Amino acid sequence: MTDDTDDTVSLKEIWGAIPMLSDDVQRWLIVMDETPEGDAEGEEFVYRMLLRTAVAVIEGITFRVVLQASVVGSAQRPDFISQELAKFYEFDENGIAAAPPERSGMLEAIRFGFHAYAQAHDSDYSLGTPDDNWEVIDDIAGLHQQLVAPGRVEDLVVTEEDFVKISRGIGWFLKRWHELLFKCGHALIETTPLQGPVM
Repeated sequence: MTDDTDDTVSLKEIWGAIPMLSDDVQRWLIVMDETPEGDAEGEEFVYRMLLRTAVAVIEGITFRVVLQASVVGSAQRPDFISQELAKFYEFDENGIAAAPPERSGMLEAIRFGFHAYAQAHDSDYSLGTPDDNWEVIDDIAGLHQQLVAPGRVEDLVVTEEDFVKISRGIGWFLKRWHELLFKCGHALIETTPLQGPVM
């Protein structure tokens, strides 16, 4: 009996969950707009759902950035995983990132993941120097931690001020992600030999 299982990972498989998560964010924003004014419990509920979904988007993209880096980087450099990614992620027997790290913060995971992706695509992209937005990401991670492991009832409260912070944080993250993809796309163009005759 032969095993016909295909262990290859397509980009579609890697990124397939992100459109659904992004759609979830949009749907919760619609629900928030439709929540009656003065419905404090309804607003808090939507804020909690938006926080959970925003974190899922950030962590989902970050993990997939590393997953694609492991696939692309390993194809170019056999030691890419051991030299770059194994510092932060665990991998299965096929060399594919098995799970995101639990021992580090969200911001550190983003910084490492984006750096690994840039390295795999021969890009010099960098998140730059720390600024207020980095603190916002740390704050979002703290809010989410309180939400998933509340020590008291107050930990479940997500305020309008928190919502503004969440919106700012995910906006900053998505902008940096798009910059990463754009920069790495240009790196691929610059480093890929032309195929066929030059006209």
